[in-house]
Amino acid sequence: MNGTSARQEKFLYLDGLRAIAILLVIIVHVSQAFPELPHRILQFFDFGKRGVQLFFVVSGYTLTKVYFGRGMDVAQFFTRRFFRIAPIFYLAGAVYIALGALGEFHYAARPNAFQVITTLLFIHGWFPSSINYVVPRGWSIGAEAMFYVLFPLLFATMSNRKVFLALAAFSYPLAMVVRLVLDRWGPGEGTDAAIFASYFFLVHLPAFASGCAVALIEPALQKRFAINWRALFWVLLLAVPAMALTKATSNALLADLVFASLVLVSALARPAFIESPLFTWIGRISFSVYLVHFLFLNALFLLQPRLVAAVGVPAGLVVGFAGVTVGSLLLSDVTHRFIEKPMIALGRRVDGMRERRKHGQGGTVRG
Repeated sequence: MNGTSARQEKFLYLDGLRAIAILLVIIVHVSQAFPELPHRILQFFDFGKRGVQLFFVVSGYTLTKVYFGRGMDVAQFFTRRFFRIAPIFYLAGAVYIALGALGEFHYAARPNAFQVITTLLFIHGWFPSSINYVVPRGWSIGAEAMFYVLFPLLFATMSNRKVFLALAAFSYPLAMVVRLVLDRWGPGEGTDAAIFASYFFLVHLPAFASGCAVALIEPALQKRFAINWRALFWVLLLAVPAMALTKATSNALLADLVFASLVLVSALARPAFIESPLFTWIGRISFSVYLVHFLFLNALFLLQPRLVAAVGVPAGLVVGFAGVTVGSLLLSDVTHRFIEKPMIALGRRVDGMRERRKHGQGGTVRG
């Protein structure tokens, strides 16, 4: 097994967790097409929106695992992160702008130049008028990009684990204060203001910071505690639907803690089902799934009245979820193969050229 394959094998559980995250996101968006469902059922599915926070926790954990102990080349980091998210994100933006211009698209607005420019620069999350107006639910990509900007600074503090863990803990009251300030005095009006207060990057900093913290403490926990980690994994996994049945669904910070614990225990337990070929495949293509599933959701919104008339609301929800999920997975497998992976490889080549120029080897050809 080569080094790359060994690393992929080592982190299979992270792809499995990404699969859980994207399935949560899909179910909440599908349920929004069926407002006829009982309130209790809609509340249960509404917890799916916390799947984005699971993505954030996994992101913080992954980057810390990759870089901690081996150092960071900041230019390399930003180059590779850009080619990881920007090409497919920009393509999605172009597609949704075109669909919005054609009309009959549930999610797409018709963005102005400012909204497009801020989205291209990944700073749309700082403006209520831009945060979700080019790519549907694109706020999360903006938050991810802001985490990338902040990560080298966070990484610099990780050599002193106690200092970083204190910073991670501080992110929780900071998020509470930021949310309170934005709710009362934040920019924007009406729905835009409420969305901005809910989606602003600093409000979700605890998810990223918790993922980083878990990566730092996991090795020590594995050595010090002889616990049935697999049993604990199932307890935490069952806590997710339990939270969805309570008012805890509205508590983002509680979800951050639960998901951080789930990532930690998954790393220690390595449960077989989230490392299965199906779950790891879904996880690998989950970024594309997030971006493209709105295409299939739009079709569901258009077809929903006929679907409900034909099979009823509960069956319609099941059919809708299956259709959106399968369609998104099939299309995302294509975009992952032919857009994401080639662009990631291009990012590595660009970084390699930068390194050769840096060391005065621009004219050297290696076999």
